[in-house]
Amino acid sequence: MKAKHRLEHVIFNSWVRRNLRQANAKIIVGVSGGRDSMALLHALTVCFSKNKLVVVHCHHGPGENQSHRNEARACVQDYCRRHQLTLESFEARQTLMSENEYREFRLASYQETANIYKANIVALAHHRDDWLETQLIKLIRGSSFASLRKNFQWSQLKNHGLVLWRPFSYQQRSDIDVYRQENKVPFVEDPSNSEVKYFRNWLRNEWLPMLEKTRPGAVKRLALSLIHSVAEIKPVDISYPWDFKTNAIDFIYFLSLSESERLRCLAYFVGYKGIVGIKASQLKEILRQLDKNSDHYHIVFKTFECLVNAGQLLIKLRS
Repeated sequence: MKAKHRLEHVIFNSWVRRNLRQANAKIIVGVSGGRDSMALLHALTVCFSKNKLVVVHCHHGPGENQSHRNEARACVQDYCRRHQLTLESFEARQTLMSENEYREFRLASYQETANIYKANIVALAHHRDDWLETQLIKLIRGSSFASLRKNFQWSQLKNHGLVLWRPFSYQQRSDIDVYRQENKVPFVEDPSNSEVKYFRNWLRNEWLPMLEKTRPGAVKRLALSLIHSVAEIKPVDISYPWDFKTNAIDFIYFLSLSESERLRCLAYFVGYKGIVGIKASQLKEILRQLDKNSDHYHIVFKTFECLVNAGQLLIKLRS
């Protein structure tokens, strides 16, 4: 270990505390070529030997942003070549249309790499500001506090067999960028990051800076308030008569629940099954369709589908 900077010590200490039994395991590093992921990659090369790291870059394929994607890939390739790092590069062969499709493509790439190198830990550059933005978006969409992510630094994706490690989870974006500048780490700026037509970008580039300007220190306090509030929520003992083997629930029982209980029941189930990318609007659409009192019902989403047949409500992943 050659860590000298505070952020480097943060990374190494996070790894040691969590992975004493996996000291020799390889670390898969998701690197987009942007500011944060390139800073993380540089810090990891300081903390660990190059043989311990496997860099994964995901090119999102054809689209209006393709020139940037090509430039970002070249940046990652050049950095890995100069530092003698193992690189696995993936490129989508079809046009990806949504953030959820981007995410699923990246997870599939990480999983393929994990299978090759017999590793399951993926290091990502998400930080405290990313966490805050995600939690605010969830709350604005109508999610409860209980649904907010409690353990941001380490999380497990059961259906992918991966453990996601976010060593920068308690660090703010500005500190990471200062570290990148001090170490002259190259990066490629995604031009879409400045487009406020995307809600997350509007939060990041306009709303949160305006809050900070009006009340200096408010963004940090807001993040800490959410972190502490989520941590204080006591787990609720939820018991539903789901048959997890067949993915089915007795439909008569389901109809006996109140509307809020039905929504909670569906949210609990998809979370338990590890079905990612489910929006509250999709669950509400299921409830809306069920109100039609049809004996047969079938609705298909990108990652899962729902059926009502023979007195059962079934929810299952799409292959």
